[in-house]
Amino acid sequence: MSDMKTQFYKLVRCYFNGDKIDLDTGLTLEEAQEWCSDPETSSRTCTGAAAMEQSIARGPWFDAYYKVAPFNDADHARRAKAGTL
Repeated sequence: MSDMKTQFYKLVRCYFNGDKIDLDTGLTLEEAQEWCSDPETSSRTCTGAAAMEQSIARGPWFDAYYKVAPFNDADHARRAKAGTL
């Protein structure tokens, strides 16, 4: 197995009241950036009914990504199989 460390990111929905909700984890930088570039990932730019309803119910919000602790490829495969990413 490779000992190479792989960097992953998690997606978090951040509300202006300070609440945060984890959306997903184990994404590549490119996947995280793609997600966050979608206009539906911010209360300021969303136009979809579900996102707008969330804005009304919870106030302003946006999706962000953060680095998660790097782990080696074998760890990633094990965690992905177990569903614990």
